[in-house]
Amino acid sequence: MLLSHTILEAHHPGPGLYWPTGRRDRADLAGRGKPQEPLPLRDGRFLKVAIALFIADTDKGRRVKVSDSAYQYQADPDPNTKN
Repeated sequence: MLLSHTILEAHHPGPGLYWPTGRRDRADLAGRGKPQEPLPLRDGRFLKVAIALFIADTDKGRRVKVSDSAYQYQADPDPNTKN
């Protein structure tokens, strides 16, 4: 929600949460539509987000933690486009 109100293109719903088939203890936070889709920014560029989440038991109860993350700021929705 914070991304949607600050840097994402107006009215864009922000990243999506993707659950691997048959799992409820792991998820991926990434672009909408499909996990590799970059998010459109207000400056006309794009942000590709990939965050792997998991649920861990801690001494304070169950918590969501990050196992891996990657961010890519790009000028074009296709990162393979050469300008």
